[in-house]
Amino acid sequence: MAHTYNYERYEDMVTDPAWRKRLLSLNKALAKTMHGMDELPSLNGNLFYAHKDLEFIEGELLERFEVKRKNFFQLAKHISSLLEVGVNGGHSLFLALSANPSLKVVGIDVCEPLDPSWAPVHKYVPAAFRWLKKEFPGRCTFIKGNSLVELPKFALKNETTVVDAVHLDGAKDTHLRELLAILPLMNEDGYVVFDDANTKPVRKGIDQVKKLNIARPRDLSHMGIERTPGHRVFPILNAGG
Repeated sequence: MAHTYNYERYEDMVTDPAWRKRLLSLNKALAKTMHGMDELPSLNGNLFYAHKDLEFIEGELLERFEVKRKNFFQLAKHISSLLEVGVNGGHSLFLALSANPSLKVVGIDVCEPLDPSWAPVHKYVPAAFRWLKKEFPGRCTFIKGNSLVELPKFALKNETTVVDAVHLDGAKDTHLRELLAILPLMNEDGYVVFDDANTKPVRKGIDQVKKLNIARPRDLSHMGIERTPGHRVFPILNAGG
């Protein structure tokens, strides 16, 4: 059964029993795909849970990422379309789709464990795709594959599509190439979100983006967005290619 959410405040969303019930449904759907494995179900780290948290199914949201989640909620309220690189368990898209009942999203994920330390993404990421499409019918498009291949293909095939915001949360050393690939579709008033902005590879990508004058930091407090080291939201300066 599809559900429509419309929350004015982040706090209203995370304290709503109905929203919590749907979060539990998502987590159970992810865990179900990992049953029968030698290890307990776990996820790669995300906006909601720590890396390989074995209690994620009914666990509390990770406190240190509270500002990240609030920022993502506030951004979603101000846009109509979002493209995310690195869907993982689908939690950030669940948050954004819950925040804005009109939002449409495109998610790209390689769906393969590229590092031995990763949780079994090949199992649960496709499950996240299926759950989100069922929960938010007509609002989600998902692409399985390498973002450096799939983003240019998507841009070529969807020349009239307008992307209001792009969330870069996949590989940490490919942000510049990913942003350049999708830039022709970006709204001139669009935004780019760099997750894990406190890590060295992402900081390097941010520096490259600023030097090329593609996007720059700006005070977005009027949108309810706070600056936090691990999560940067920049307005796009040079959209449309």
